[in-house]
Amino acid sequence: MTSDFKKVSDCPQIGQCVRKLGCRFNMDEKNTDFTIGEDLYGISVDELETRLIVLKSEISRLEVELAKKKQELSAANQIFGKK
Repeated sequence: MTSDFKKVSDCPQIGQCVRKLGCRFNMDEKNTDFTIGEDLYGISVDELETRLIVLKSEISRLEVELAKKKQELSAANQIFGKK
């Protein structure tokens, strides 16, 4: 995939497709290679914005998966009973 955008925050689909096939922005290593809790002093504004977008997108992806798993667990508990 190639990027039609200069930076990740320019992608209109960013909240829905970070790291998913079909996204028009190529999330290369420099955009996603960071450590939670690291010193942010030397990080540029653009990089901070990019990291925030990536993290918010990941939070959204996790929330969707969590809701799906809770629904599946509830359905299983109804069928088999809660253990």
